[in-house]
Amino acid sequence: MPYPRCRTAPERGQDEVSEPAPETTTTPLRWAGEAAPPPTSPLVCLREAGGQRRLFVLRAGREVRCGRRKPVRGDTRPNHLVLRLLPCDAQRHPENWRATLAISSQHLQFVLAHDGLRLIDLGRNGTLLDGRPMQPRFPARLRAQFQIMLGGVLRLRGRIEAPDGSGPIAIDPDAPLPLTGPLAPDAALAGAPEACLLERVANTARDSYLLLYRRATIGKSGERSWRVSAPGVAARHAALLQHRGALLLAALAPEGRTVVNGRALAPGTFTALVPGMELEFGESRWVLEAARPADLAHLPDEPRT
Repeated sequence: MPYPRCRTAPERGQDEVSEPAPETTTTPLRWAGEAAPPPTSPLVCLREAGGQRRLFVLRAGREVRCGRRKPVRGDTRPNHLVLRLLPCDAQRHPENWRATLAISSQHLQFVLAHDGLRLIDLGRNGTLLDGRPMQPRFPARLRAQFQIMLGGVLRLRGRIEAPDGSGPIAIDPDAPLPLTGPLAPDAALAGAPEACLLERVANTARDSYLLLYRRATIGKSGERSWRVSAPGVAARHAALLQHRGALLLAALAPEGRTVVNGRALAPGTFTALVPGMELEFGESRWVLEAARPADLAHLPDEPRT
């Protein structure tokens, strides 16, 4: 009687053949809008209703430039964000005007890479990254949380939202979205950060700037890109998305309440955002407004060098 065949261990250098893992599918978010939205500017502002907080949202590409100078017609490399001490008015606030001169016309550049976010000092007045002087024109990799000091006068606190392992949020391919405007970073940067939030530590600390590469999670948790602390806000409440040239809002939490223009978004659905819309996250209310890079300076004054 022959012995039964026994399974032997694979020889050294020979991999054991394993059964393929079952495929996982992601249910796409469903379209909750009614018509195709018109194209919007890459920069918009979310203003807290009844409050003073403002979040400037920039649908960002691979490079984002920041500095004191406002974009002008014909500028081939304009600033995407204008950073000044506020209010910047030579007549009423001369101290802010003088201090703003320490911020270079084009001071910083954020560069998106496949393995993280880089920061380059473009100016002549010096930049501190986490308390250490940056080498001009030399890319420095940013940590998950960091601090920047521009010219010794303006401090920013940054927080990067990295991919959480859940994969990209799938979007219904039949949604009537525009194909104009800037596109999200391509698939070659699949491991790159999803978003980067910049908060002013002092001097108009109510203003924040969100570099939106793919998605930014909204929630009560401190690990979220945009923290909204209000009753009824879940830890992972909603998400802002950049997709096919549109700014989208997706409802994520089944226990949270996400409302756009008085209409509740069901969990797992999304809609496109355009200026003039009113948003509610739990008991927190916000208004979406159109914005330009110059609006971040509040006033048209340009300090002279």
